[in-house]
Amino acid sequence: MARHYVLSFIIFIVVLLPGCGGRVLDWARASVNQGCSLPDCYSTAGRYVHSVSLYDQFTTSAIFDAMWISCEVLRAYANMWALKNNKSDLELEQFADQIFSEHESYITFYVLSLYDVPLNNDESLWSFFLEVEGRIYQPVELALVELDPLYQRLFGRYFTLFKVPYAIKFRNTDAEGNDIITKKTHTISLVARSVEKEGKMSWCLDHRD
Repeated sequence: MARHYVLSFIIFIVVLLPGCGGRVLDWARASVNQGCSLPDCYSTAGRYVHSVSLYDQFTTSAIFDAMWISCEVLRAYANMWALKNNKSDLELEQFADQIFSEHESYITFYVLSLYDVPLNNDESLWSFFLEVEGRIYQPVELALVELDPLYQRLFGRYFTLFKVPYAIKFRNTDAEGNDIITKKTHTISLVARSVEKEGKMSWCLDHRD
């Protein structure tokens, strides 16, 4: 047992000493192919992911992670797609135009929920609505989706095997045909509500001048 502790201590010292540790790390990097680092296309999308955890005393009632599919998120997604598939600038712009066109009629959120907290059936305890400047809007679609691996990447640490992805869509215009989000809009919120709890995830639009 004593020999085991001595050996562990020697390894610990070798790794941590500035000179020896540096050589060990250099050897590891040289021996194990690290690949080539590519441009970061996704970190700017991180600010569009928000999370809320709701509890009944010490018991978890629900955890929701939501990504607003904003113009910035769509652009990050397009850039990742082009980088991954080695597309030209022209192909990138064509793809970006396509996905912007697909989303232009909706305000869309991808939402992750725990497996035991389903959202898309009649037995669901939770409903969602959009709140913009004090006005409430109901979704036109709430569906289970198979999330593209690139969107999984955009979710970062929030995406796990224990969560199920959904798409929640709202019309981008109200009943009178007016845009719901305008240049005067400061905040939008996706609200999750049950008969007992409410959670709100909000995005500030002050940067949209």
